[in-house]
Amino acid sequence: MTQKAEEPCDRCGVGAGDLHESGCPREQCPYCGVQLISCFCEDQVKRRGRMPKKDRIPWNGELPGVAECREFGWYAKAKRGGGWVSCQPGEPGQIEDLNRLYAEAVWNPVRKRFVKP
Repeated sequence: MTQKAEEPCDRCGVGAGDLHESGCPREQCPYCGVQLISCFCEDQVKRRGRMPKKDRIPWNGELPGVAECREFGWYAKAKRGGGWVSCQPGEPGQIEDLNRLYAEAVWNPVRKRFVKP
């Protein structure tokens, strides 16, 4: 599901620029880039609720990773018979290829975003 930029988070309702509510599945871990609620960063369980506010990533109005996919030109569309296939931007049925992002990009904790290796 792709949300349009500047929409409130579809899970916890915060507006763009605000921090997610505790436990929101849309919040990214600032240390590894995956969902905060499911990451395996060292001592992540101990940090939950006590993570420095400056480290947290505010909601930017769209799903995590889609901006990077657009920047890298990584899109996919459903293929007949199931699964996904890479495609070019603008093709009918295309969406940002988050699977490729997680497989090929690298999380930069300083920039708090995915980058190409």
